[in-house]
Amino acid sequence: MAIISNPEEAPRPNSKRFGREAVMQYLFSCELKGEIPSAATFSECYGLICDEDQLEVNRFTRKAKEFAIELYTQVELNRERIDTLLIPCCDEGWGWDRISAVDRNIMRVAVAEMLMFDNIPDVVSINEAVEIGRDFSGSASGGFINGVLNRIMRELPPPERRKD
Repeated sequence: MAIISNPEEAPRPNSKRFGREAVMQYLFSCELKGEIPSAATFSECYGLICDEDQLEVNRFTRKAKEFAIELYTQVELNRERIDTLLIPCCDEGWGWDRISAVDRNIMRVAVAEMLMFDNIPDVVSINEAVEIGRDFSGSASGGFINGVLNRIMRELPPPERRKD
């Protein structure tokens, strides 16, 4: 493991991670503002995230945006199905509405990946969600997200039979 002495030298996440984070941040923002998500405002939000992170338009940001748009589209097209899977898997003593908006949207993104992206193993989607949860919501969030998503993974049919 390399020790990074200068935080400026820290490796940036891969393009899929950046895309996942962008989708989660957008969905979270819409939920807090009470706005209806749309492809147009997602594209606008993605640009703001890139500007905030001072990212130049290059291969990394183009690949991240392509993945983010595809992922966002699948979350929105399948939101009802995703929530139908998530809600019963959350602790019965801790209702869906009591889960933080960040955690809810991280899990929506992960379940969309698990359902609609055959080229991404479920465990990768879960691990990414856990890491994003730890980064954006706190260390306890990672364990909660892991438990919920692992339960969903066990209950899902094999990947080749998941799409309707």
